[in-house]
Amino acid sequence: MRTGMLSTGIAIIAGVCAAMAELRLLTGQQAITKIMLRTLFGIIAFLLMATLTSGIAALRQDYPLGIGGYIIAVKALNLSNGG
Repeated sequence: MRTGMLSTGIAIIAGVCAAMAELRLLTGQQAITKIMLRTLFGIIAFLLMATLTSGIAALRQDYPLGIGGYIIAVKALNLSNGG
């Protein structure tokens, strides 16, 4: 349960930090473009971090559903092949 809460917290923090980051490439752009890009970067960072950390949490908890089942199956396949 702690790894799931940690996963959620890290994903939220990553999304907020990505949205708050300074966009130096868009110095002359309109404000609406900056808002849209910051929102997009925040969502992308959140989704990537949530997927990565949820897989780690599922693996640590031996949770067979969702991404945890996929990671456990890949791990089992690698072990059966001698890797």
